[in-house]
Amino acid sequence: MSGQLGVTEQTLTPVDILAGEVTIQGEKTIASGEGVVAAGTVLAKAFDGKYYKMVKATAVAAEVIAAQAGTAVTFTGNLANRFIVPGSVTIKATIGAAEVELVEDGHGHLTGDDGSGTLSYGDDGSAAFSVTFTTAPDNPSNITADYEHGAADLKHIPAVVLLAEADATSAEAKAQALLLGAARSAALTWPTNISDAHKADALDRLAKRGLYAV
Repeated sequence: MSGQLGVTEQTLTPVDILAGEVTIQGEKTIASGEGVVAAGTVLAKAFDGKYYKMVKATAVAAEVIAAQAGTAVTFTGNLANRFIVPGSVTIKATIGAAEVELVEDGHGHLTGDDGSGTLSYGDDGSAAFSVTFTTAPDNPSNITADYEHGAADLKHIPAVVLLAEADATSAEAKAQALLLGAARSAALTWPTNISDAHKADALDRLAKRGLYAV
């Protein structure tokens, strides 16, 4: 797969991707069936120990997480899915016939003009919420959540950056990957239509591993 600079099509090399002299690289095994994987692709590591092209999280809209049947202002529970993307959660309620929102900041804090709350991420991938509104939501009405989530295979979580094109169309392929160091942001290939929240979380996860996009 090629990258395009101006009108000239060219295949990326490690020199195009690396943004610093101090790096740690290693050979990684890309799973069969991944096709031709371009240099610069952000890879995820699955439970089978092999590497896959990172996939975008699944979006959920208007999931009913609680129902107002009285005058309650506090609601608790768990989101239906696991492996929630931090920073993707918005909890909504109806107060005075108007929709209000509490938005999560990526660190478990839900805030908004009409309330606040917390989102606690469990080791098993679960996400427990507790929200309190300044005024009781309308009765009757539903409390809903919009968010993104990954799957148990963890292919939505980034691990390394591929440094050389690899053909894993019909068999596993081994190729060099950047494990630690800096990569040029413009040279990275992300999942198509990845959300801003998912990409921000992915960059944060890579940075915590010592792999930086600059």
